[in-house]
Amino acid sequence: MLAKHDLPQELRNLVERERAQLAMLTKKDKNSSDLWLVTMTKAGTHMMTKFLRLLTANNEQEYNYVKETSDDYRAGLVIANTPKHCVKFGHLHYQKEDYQYHQLYNQKKILLVRDPRDILVSGSHFIPKIFELSNQNSPPPWAVDYVTTAGPFLERYAKLPLDERLTCMITQKVPDKLLEFTPLYYQEDTSKFIPPFDFAKQIHAAADFMSSPDTLVIRFEDLIGPKGGGSIEAQKKCFEKIARFVGAYYNNDMYEKLSGDLYGGSFTFRKGSKNSWKTSFSEKNIKLFEKHFGKDLVQMGYSEKELSSLKKAM
Repeated sequence: MLAKHDLPQELRNLVERERAQLAMLTKKDKNSSDLWLVTMTKAGTHMMTKFLRLLTANNEQEYNYVKETSDDYRAGLVIANTPKHCVKFGHLHYQKEDYQYHQLYNQKKILLVRDPRDILVSGSHFIPKIFELSNQNSPPPWAVDYVTTAGPFLERYAKLPLDERLTCMITQKVPDKLLEFTPLYYQEDTSKFIPPFDFAKQIHAAADFMSSPDTLVIRFEDLIGPKGGGSIEAQKKCFEKIARFVGAYYNNDMYEKLSGDLYGGSFTFRKGSKNSWKTSFSEKNIKLFEKHFGKDLVQMGYSEKELSSLKKAM
């Protein structure tokens, strides 16, 4: 077993966060019914909300689930006024200069993260599906908004080879050949993002939020279980941690039912597996990702070298 002082500083911080979470789970919180679920896009949001609904279905306290959008935040929603017994959930769209970032930072929350490399792969495959969703009889409003805002660009982006789509997402830059099809606001100021390309913002924010107060970090790779390439043992531990944090009743007899109903079933679901980046990233993609997100990857505990050392240290 490695001694703590033999580990890199960033990895030592990660070990301390994991230990602090375990300590936090044993402490009874008088406000345990007030909860936020904050997720990275394409990290299993539907799966997680489904699990929470199933877990709390027979709980003594009734939980209401409210999905918040970025428009709600821009309208001045005060997060501190969250009603009792209410689980609010949404994606992590914020940066440190955003007012909402600092409001949410100190709330009691479950933070759902995923290897950002897999998030980018999933996102690059998801773009073509947006057009399919927007043409449904009852399309999700966000899909209609995306097509309305950036349809000509997204349509052409969806036809690029995977390598080029990933390069675009990693660098947050549009290829010159597609620039004329981007929204006018982007052509005037390329520092603005084209929805749904705000992945860089989310990756940076998630790395920061992992060390925020009163936060339970749940990894997609643990939540998915064997159907997504994870393990039964990791999934069981994941279920137990969430139940303890939420304050809901859970025992091992509930595992089969919960795990059986959990996987797949949403219109945004594609494969729900881990390590898909290994067969999707080109050498160019790997180098670009290391340049733009290498520090975040280590901070989040997804660098394979750091993960190996972490397991030895815990």
